[in-house]
Amino acid sequence: MTSSAEVAELSDVELAQALDADATIALAADAQTRWTMLHHVAMANRATAIELLLAHGADVNARTCHDSTALHVAACNGCTEAAAALVAAGVHVDARDNKLNTALLRAGQHGHAPIAELLLRSGADASVCNADGQTVHDRAREGGHAGVLHALDFGEARKKEPTHSSISAGCATLLART
Repeated sequence: MTSSAEVAELSDVELAQALDADATIALAADAQTRWTMLHHVAMANRATAIELLLAHGADVNARTCHDSTALHVAACNGCTEAAAALVAAGVHVDARDNKLNTALLRAGQHGHAPIAELLLRSGADASVCNADGQTVHDRAREGGHAGVLHALDFGEARKKEPTHSSISAGCATLLART
């Protein structure tokens, strides 16, 4: 392979064979853009390829020249399976790019509600502001992305609801007092 972009053209089987032959290709990045194979397969929504690259040493938090992670790329492009694979691998969900955007801000800007929901369930902070002082709520509202706004509202409501364990603990405390 001559560039990390070519990995998006390989099947998962071909990628596995290439990685077995030379695992260092999982670490390769474009000299100018610093896009890695992980960024390219995230943009192509290839969860299995993400898992293969990570198993061969790719950095889940690798950054481009604009400080975007593969999660930023997946969030911008509506690549839900890729985003889920990256989250499962432990990507930093609140990483900020050079304009202080998080993946959640990017998902909100582009109206990708399923990714916004995934990120919120994974602990993403909906209150952060980017370099323009905008939150994900601002971005989603400006774009008319009702699905993202609903996910944000549901996420806030979920934070305020008592969990089963906290209710059980409260009941145990009350029972102990009687």
